[in-house]
Amino acid sequence: MDLLCWGNGELGQTGCGGTQDISPEEAHLEKFTMAKLGKVKVLACGSSHSIVVTVDNRIFAWGDGTSGQLGCGERTIKDRPTEVRLAKELNVTGEDVPAVGASIVGVACGSRHSFLWTETGQAYSFGNNFYAQLGYDFQRADFKEHQLAPRLFRSLPSSLKTSQVACGERHTLFALEDGRVAACGHNDCGQIGCGSTENAPVPRFVELAGPVSKVTCGANHNLALTGDGRLHQWGCGRACGNVERNLFLPEEVTAPSSPLRDVAGGRWHSLLLTASRSSTSGGVVAPSACPLSLSLSGGPVLSAALSQDRGWCVGGSCPIAERLNKVLRLSGWWGCLLLGDWARGTARTRRGWDSRLGSSAPQLLSAGDAAAGRGQLQCGCHRQKREEHRVL
Repeated sequence: MDLLCWGNGELGQTGCGGTQDISPEEAHLEKFTMAKLGKVKVLACGSSHSIVVTVDNRIFAWGDGTSGQLGCGERTIKDRPTEVRLAKELNVTGEDVPAVGASIVGVACGSRHSFLWTETGQAYSFGNNFYAQLGYDFQRADFKEHQLAPRLFRSLPSSLKTSQVACGERHTLFALEDGRVAACGHNDCGQIGCGSTENAPVPRFVELAGPVSKVTCGANHNLALTGDGRLHQWGCGRACGNVERNLFLPEEVTAPSSPLRDVAGGRWHSLLLTASRSSTSGGVVAPSACPLSLSLSGGPVLSAALSQDRGWCVGGSCPIAERLNKVLRLSGWWGCLLLGDWARGTARTRRGWDSRLGSSAPQLLSAGDAAAGRGQLQCGCHRQKREEHRVL
């Protein structure tokens, strides 16, 4: 499998060793092979940084690290992949010991903060913590506004294991093994789900109707799928299809009758994937023009779906990549990260999607046509400024 990264490179976010823009034809990061740095298994993009984890659990990051979001111990820009090591932790006697053990199974990036989590339910955070989006209280004596290296997340009882983390622009969601959800960080749009706009310097549990199987964040809103197939949303009203108000508490979405498979969020819109031949966005559903979608992704101003028949569909206000396969993450501003086999395809943007973001219920969309996709799509966030890149 190949790792590709292209787009704007002014903050080193393409990982090519310079600050120039990179086209899809130049995007192949050849170092990520078994003979060199290793094959990549999970990846994520922030506003202007990228993080990947290899099959042997080596962590690499590049791009803007001025808030510590690369986890390399410095506040600096890295224009090439830099290895990150999990920080030392304290054992029961108070002595420093290296963090070792379980396999890393996930990575998530906010605008300027990052999370990793392991198969044993431990999470590590680093980057900007101005709004306590890293999950530890700014009133603590050891608080740091910028956490420069991965730090073990200890703000929930140790008996509660993390199964998934999702990062918004300045807030974070934690899905726990017992089905509960906790949130911390900025809350100006109600994205903490506590009924107010009070920020959460330590994680707060979100009241949801039933155990949750998946969470995802847009820039300032959240989506949660329960085990019995219900979808809840809260936070920025426009992204939730409500132009009148923000949602300070989770509200159930009236979804199609087909079983729900996946959800994704962008800055101003949301996506829902069903098990039938349709998907929804912003309240939006794509019919059989995008056959049997596997998964979805939402960037700040675009939407995409990957299908089983090696097709992918894209809509929005920017022309995205012409090549993808296996796994696609749309993130950054105009950026993209692709993991998979190098394959050729075409995409058609549909600016008409943007005009329907105010819909409060799922609406049918027509989708673009393409070739060369297989796998899953996941959303990015984030900041509305020119920090665009793509990693695949």
